[in-house]
Amino acid sequence: MGTYPIVFTSREPFAAVAVLGLEDNDNLFIDADGHWQEGHYVPAYVRRYPFVLHQRGEDNRLVLCVDDEAGLLSKGNERPLFQDGQPTQVVLDALAFCHDFNKQTIIAATFVAELAKRGLLVPNQARVVLASGQQIILHDFQVIDEDKFNGLPDDVFLEWRHRSWLQLVYAHLLSMQHWKDLANLQSKKQK
Repeated sequence: MGTYPIVFTSREPFAAVAVLGLEDNDNLFIDADGHWQEGHYVPAYVRRYPFVLHQRGEDNRLVLCVDDEAGLLSKGNERPLFQDGQPTQVVLDALAFCHDFNKQTIIAATFVAELAKRGLLVPNQARVVLASGQQIILHDFQVIDEDKFNGLPDDVFLEWRHRSWLQLVYAHLLSMQHWKDLANLQSKKQK
């Protein structure tokens, strides 16, 4: 995840989120032109846009939708969405990506719910010191309690290994070192 700390929301439904800035409504990875800065991972939530899956009907059927006011679609025949009444590769690729995103979102939600159920999420705060000496304190998020995680019974640990959840725990724990990366980006922005 590069330079993103991964934390968990403090209110239900609990979710894993990447911290993208140190101030309200400020994404340190978006440049002045509104583009994601080169060299940084662009989250799938962003990459899927302007496409999104929507649950519809009594059977919760997933339907691919597009935000036609996003300014990302253009009129013309350069990259059509449909040709001869059939979806083009653009639509098929968007549909596959959104289905995969939806699947991963469900896996993540199940994982985070299990963390909460087992009491592994604990309130936390981050104190970030900028090059100028200014301190920023972020709070109202949770992290995995590493000691409680290490104390999980062996059968639970083995189950989590089979579900590929261990890598999610370790990704979170390793991401905690990236608060300093955010501090560096914020310091550069203030110069």
